[in-house]
Amino acid sequence: MKYNIQKMEGDADSVRYALVQKGEKTLFVVGLNPSTANEDTPDRTMNRVMEFAEHNKYDGFVMLNLYPQRSTEPTELHMDVNEEYFQKNLKIIEEYISQEKSPTVLFCYGNNISLRPYLRESAEKIKQICERYTSRIVCVAKTKYNIPKHPLYVKIGDFIDY
Repeated sequence: MKYNIQKMEGDADSVRYALVQKGEKTLFVVGLNPSTANEDTPDRTMNRVMEFAEHNKYDGFVMLNLYPQRSTEPTELHMDVNEEYFQKNLKIIEEYISQEKSPTVLFCYGNNISLRPYLRESAEKIKQICERYTSRIVCVAKTKYNIPKHPLYVKIGDFIDY
């Protein structure tokens, strides 16, 4: 898949709400938090997400996250939730997902969801949003705790139901 981001929502230095690659068939992706990917350059996770998308016959994606704070290390995420970021993130996620007829949503945030209580809360709220618009919530694999695995640590393959 060619990396040609057409829309990035957020302040590139501190938060990113959405990273969008338009296509005929769009995959919605929910990761933990944004790292370094932007409209010019993918990071390792985005490269992997694009490989999974392409393997599963998607030519576009909307990259979303449980929490929009940019950080290369999940351990550096805010200790306490920034409520403004949190609420805006949920609103933007619903705006994107509600626009698609029968969207497929890939959850792929990994065990780091346990680092902050607000990440679990966000995952639950996003799942509720998704369930209003689709019955197709998938992952690349699950951890022994039934958490969707991060795509960097899974061999490219078909999505499974979450």
